[in-house]
Amino acid sequence: MEAMEGRIVELIQSLAAKVEGVSTMSARLDTIDNKLAQHGNQLEKMQVKVDLSMTSFGQVQMDQVVMAKAMKATANQASPLASPTSEPPLLDTPPRASTSKAPTPPPKLVYYLRLYDPTLSVSFLLSQFIKGLKEELCFSVLAQLPEDVNQAYRVALAF
Repeated sequence: MEAMEGRIVELIQSLAAKVEGVSTMSARLDTIDNKLAQHGNQLEKMQVKVDLSMTSFGQVQMDQVVMAKAMKATANQASPLASPTSEPPLLDTPPRASTSKAPTPPPKLVYYLRLYDPTLSVSFLLSQFIKGLKEELCFSVLAQLPEDVNQAYRVALAF
């Protein structure tokens, strides 16, 4: 009987140790839950700030688009017959060989692309041109709403 009581006491002691381990784990889990709640609150505050930033950024972009349209409309109304800039358009045919000894500029790539595949649309060529620009230049060119590669080229040169 004493042996049996000794075994029962040992089992009760081991159970008590396990219960203490569970309570320690419970306390640690509560600490982790509190930290997660704090981080959740901080993330919510950051999300609000990011949302406000994105909203104001979108507003700025919309204002740029409206301003570009207004500037384009006033430019068209002010001088509808204005002469183009001295920059040769990209869609022109390449210069023919001349008899003068002055060096000729290299042929235009867009002409050769169209020569190879005449089904290429202006919008495709424009999108490919804009994709090839540096990221900071890309947004500035897009804000001006160019209608073709020539305009996008001139806008990119201006920046």
